[in-house]
Order: sequence, then C-alpha cells, then structure tokens
Amino acid sequence: MAVVRSLAIWTAIGVFTVLLFIVMVLACLIALPFDPLRTVAHFFANTWAKSILRLNPGVRVEADGLENFSAIGGSGAAVLCANHQSMADIVALYWIGH
Repeated sequence: MAVVRSLAIWTAIGVFTVLLFIVMVLACLIALPFDPLRTVAHFFANTWAKSILRLNPGVRVEADGLENFSAIGGSGAAVLCANHQSMADIVALYWIGH
C-alpha cells in the first residue's frame, strides 16, 4: 500500500510540475517586457515549491532565522545554507521565497 501511495504522490507532483511550468513559461513571456526583476518567475517557483511540499506528507521543512529577512529588505543580500540531507533542499530554498 505504501508503494501505491508513493506512486500516487509522485505522479501528482510530476503532473503538477509540468502543468505549472507550462503556465509559468506563458506568463513569463507575456510579462517579460514589464518584469525586469523576474518576479513572475519567482512567484511561480515559490508556488511550485510550497505545493510540492504540501503534496508530500513525508517532507517537513524547518527554517531558522526567517525573521532576519525583514532586516535586509527586498534589495539586501543574504546567505542561505542548506544541510544537503536530500535533494529536497532545492525545493526548500524555493519555499523560503526570498
């Protein structure tokens, strides 16, 4: 039963990723002349990551120090470190949304 559940979760993630990618490409092409900071692409990447982490019940994300992002503002610099326990770190960094 666990294999069937895992296949269902990963199939849903795959289908969602492909569909969201198609919508993102179209939205980014339309917004390209008006969006020099690529905020549309960032929005879709953040939405993708949060959705994947909600779909997968076996993944838990813990982020320490998110309150410090407000101190640097939207144009400041930050160093984000992942512990590389799995490939989920890439999705978790998108989940942070900074």
